[in-house]
Amino acid sequence: MSAGVSTPIVWIGHYDSKIVNYEYSYIKYMVYDPLVQDGDAGAEVLLYKNGTEIGQVIVNYSDHEWISWDITALYNVGTNVFSVSCRGVKVDLTIEVTNEGSRDLSLAEAGSLLANYSSTGRSNDEIISTKTSFLSSTTLGNYSATLTNFNWQNNGWRNDNALDRNGIDNGSFLNIANGASLTIPIPTSNGKLLLNSTISYSFEIRFRISNV
Repeated sequence: MSAGVSTPIVWIGHYDSKIVNYEYSYIKYMVYDPLVQDGDAGAEVLLYKNGTEIGQVIVNYSDHEWISWDITALYNVGTNVFSVSCRGVKVDLTIEVTNEGSRDLSLAEAGSLLANYSSTGRSNDEIISTKTSFLSSTTLGNYSATLTNFNWQNNGWRNDNALDRNGIDNGSFLNIANGASLTIPIPTSNGKLLLNSTISYSFEIRFRISNV
């Protein structure tokens, strides 16, 4: 910094320019404003998304500590431009967000599942003997999971027809809340586990999460 220069400096640290929807994302930055003296509160920094101011922070200068801007709840699928500005000096950062659906979420080995549990079409409107049953459906047989402490009012089989932030209806689901639990058995045949130590096995569970 040359003597008499009053232009602020904005440094940008590491950030991911390409992310998948719902991944945590942070922008690291530092700011130096020559007009801010040691006794001052700090430099005034404005934060923008797609040209619209969304926040204002006061930043004290540091040459070794990055400020972490959490943009996880701010980005949308598609192109996002985030900006860090100090007294007219603005640095733009373009972040491309792809939909989770762009990943291959199909079952890895659909033809060789030991058990497959699905909530498709389920509802709390079912009669009690039906809605308390959760059977897997595979060529190896039906294996019943155990549902415990469900009150079938604010938990259980739900389809609130709510769209996610990308306009997608993810269908019915089993809402496990308020002390409810689900126990999934390992399939057996004649009392013996259908497992083989020479073969690898995996468990795949699809979660629907809200209020996070």
